Amino acid sequence: MTLSSARTDKIFYFESVEKTSEAKVNVHYHDWFEIYYLVSGVCHFFVDNRSYKLLPGDIVFIPQGVIHKTNYSSPTHSRMVINCPSELIPPSVTDYVMSQTHIFRNRKMTAEIDRIFKVIKQEYSADDAFSADALRSCLSYLFISTARLAEECDDIGSEATCVENAITFIQNNYMNKISLSDTAKYCSVSNEHLSRTFKKQTGVGYNEYLLVFRLTKAEQMLINQPGLSVSDIAYRCGFNDSNYFSILFKKNYGVSPSEKKKKSKK
Repeated sequence: MTLSSARTDKIFYFESVEKTSEAKVNVHYHDWFEIYYLVSGVCHFFVDNRSYKLLPGDIVFIPQGVIHKTNYSSPTHSRMVINCPSELIPPSVTDYVMSQTHIFRNRKMTAEIDRIFKVIKQEYSADDAFSADALRSCLSYLFISTARLAEECDDIGSEATCVENAITFIQNNYMNKISLSDTAKYCSVSNEHLSRTFKKQTGVGYNEYLLVFRLTKAEQMLINQPGLSVSDIAYRCGFNDSNYFSILFKKNYGVSPSEKKKKSKK
């Protein structure tokens, strides 16, 4: 899902947020690379097929197209988020940041990371002939600094158990007719346990995640396989009714599947 709020006059999108209560955030993904930095509070971050408990100073690197969601357990929190095109990732660290989702926790770097983000925040508000280059330099320095110390990071285990197995099952079988019951049977748990645990760990219900994942795959096919018809893509992504698929797609993306195909050809 695209970034409708991104500023077109900047080389990337930056946001600094302080919240006293959690805003409603749906499970989603972006067309841009995302860097999430938790400044204060506690966040249970669901990304791809796992959920992690984040603490202040933690960074999450999220490649484009990876489904994620934030769930905050503290009364207040603050965070900073960067969304940037992959072209801004330095070539020397591309393999590191693009190969998989990374949770970066290194307390030796906390003060320096905080300083980098504060400089980015300051430069993002600036409007002079040097701000674009300054932002590009800060972003490169952030990528390189974290990649250089990647092997020294603390090991952060995921919170999920059967949920990981459930999501793996969905990702391997989304094109078929699968239900909560089918997935629970695969995970060797009851329907009630999977439903309750799935919601607790990811912040979204089983059916919502399944729908978003199917729509994600459909969007990718619309862009990368222009020879397929909308009906073919709908059925290949587990939708039995192409008209219903079109309605859901437009509701989530703001354009119809046919319009998405046309735009991707330009």
